[in-house]
Amino acid sequence: MELAVTITTRSDGSYVARCPALPGCQVASKHLDGLPDEMERLVRGYLASLHRPLSKRPVRLTDAHRAAEQVQAGNRPQMDRPGE
Repeated sequence: MELAVTITTRSDGSYVARCPALPGCQVASKHLDGLPDEMERLVRGYLASLHRPLSKRPVRLTDAHRAAEQVQAGNRPQMDRPGE
């Protein structure tokens, strides 16, 4: 299962990671370190809360780590869309 994640920077310099496919699924942090991993845990918890069994295949948050690196370098992240 692939889910797109967006990472944006707030005016105060903190970061917000969102999964648009899952309403309300977002996490904020002052640092990028660990943000993709925290988002993955949040997505897994969100899906588990729907009482649907999770696939044994890993959930891949599309390019979340690469996006975090791009934001940290001062660039706007380019996120792939699932299925592309």
